[in-house]
Amino acid sequence: MLRVVWLRRRGIPASRIGTLTRNLTGDLLTDSGAAQAGNASRRAHYRIDYAPGDRPHLRCGERRYEVLNLSEGGVLIQVSQTEELHPGETLAVTIEFTDATEIDVEGCVLRRDADADAVVLQLSSRVPLSVIVEQQRQLIAKYRQVDTD
Repeated sequence: MLRVVWLRRRGIPASRIGTLTRNLTGDLLTDSGAAQAGNASRRAHYRIDYAPGDRPHLRCGERRYEVLNLSEGGVLIQVSQTEELHPGETLAVTIEFTDATEIDVEGCVLRRDADADAVVLQLSSRVPLSVIVEQQRQLIAKYRQVDTD
């Protein structure tokens, strides 16, 4: 029940709670239903949306960006209006997680979301699923403690 409350508070639609709750109990976090159903509107990879205090950073040379969300195949980073990242640009970056884990990946700028001051990178070298699962476990443990206090 705690997971359902946690998911509902974060805006997860009720129709997805059964799938996500099942996944959070130990199954893989990928949304396998999308591939089986052929539903194009569902994502191919599980995505973690980070709260402001929990966000990892993406390092590209001397520049650092906050990660807004992350999946095996993509990352959404917060950028300033003046930042010069253009669609098609290829980047070699390091994702620095709050637990000191670092992952080197490569990706291409897919699009820029001007409304949110954000850039989407499509990764050509994937974030390992084990890292995604561990990040999710850490966030669940952190917010489980907050919800039960």
